[in-house]
Amino acid sequence: MGGSRESIGLKILKGFLVILIPVVFIAAFTVLFLKLAGFDVKEEVSQLAGRLPFVSHSGKHTGSALEAENATLKLKVSDLKKQVKSLEKETKQKDDQIQSLNEQVNQLKQTIDSMTETNKKQAESDRARTIAQVYQNMDPEKAAQIFEKMKTQEAAKYMNMLNNQTKAKILEKLSTDKAAQLTPLLKAMPSTSTTQTAGTSGDTGGTTNASTATPSQGTGASVNTGNP
Repeated sequence: MGGSRESIGLKILKGFLVILIPVVFIAAFTVLFLKLAGFDVKEEVSQLAGRLPFVSHSGKHTGSALEAENATLKLKVSDLKKQVKSLEKETKQKDDQIQSLNEQVNQLKQTIDSMTETNKKQAESDRARTIAQVYQNMDPEKAAQIFEKMKTQEAAKYMNMLNNQTKAKILEKLSTDKAAQLTPLLKAMPSTSTTQTAGTSGDTGGTTNASTATPSQGTGASVNTGNP
């Protein structure tokens, strides 16, 4: 049974080869003959295929579809390029805005730091003047005791805020060593309304002392007059 099936298959194969070989031989001979005759076999086959309805329609449809797809892709590429340029422009504008804002922030920080430093110096100056005014109105001997305990530079700072008269009185009450250390650091106070006021106060004090001394003298005179 199996041998009969193999023999049938071989017979069919032999019959197919008997038909195929002559066809191939005839086709090859035809192509060779056409080439020798000057015909372009490939071009002729292409034209013949184009004349067939199904092949021609299929080729045209495929070509137009490819062209339409290429055109669509080109439009998308062009649109994407435009979007990229727009984003780059917006990014540059934002970078410029950020840089400008950073510069403004730095300027404001500098202004704040400058104002803070100025206010700090002004506060220190006001405090020093207030303290100096206290020393100005203080008894020179008590002020000298305080200056005696101060560092030389600090004492000179406050002494230079006093008028020349008060300065001289305090120097008289200081020790010799402290006065020697302070003297090179002292500056003469220019004549101001404060100095004039201080002088007026001194004159008033002198007048008061004189008026106080007058009754004493008068009392002394009456006592002396009573002794004889």
